[in-house]
Amino acid sequence: MPNSGKFSRRSLLRNIAIGAPAAAALTAVSVKSSLADGKIPKGQARYQSNPNGDRQCSKCVHFTAPSSCEIVEGDVSPQGWCQFFGQKS
Repeated sequence: MPNSGKFSRRSLLRNIAIGAPAAAALTAVSVKSSLADGKIPKGQARYQSNPNGDRQCSKCVHFTAPSSCEIVEGDVSPQGWCQFFGQKS
């Protein structure tokens, strides 16, 4: 079958073999830099911008008003929630 300008399986597999480790390295660098700041990316914290029942960031010991968290990186909503929720006493 003639190669009419399309990628061959061989070149596709070669590009995947080269790209996969590069993507993994970039992800590792991103997570590492976040952890260097002492904070966890929202995805890893299972952060969501809405509450989980009566659990929400504004009621958490890790929340710092107006929109910060000691654990989760980036802005967080006072009505948000993540797996590290700890009720204020």
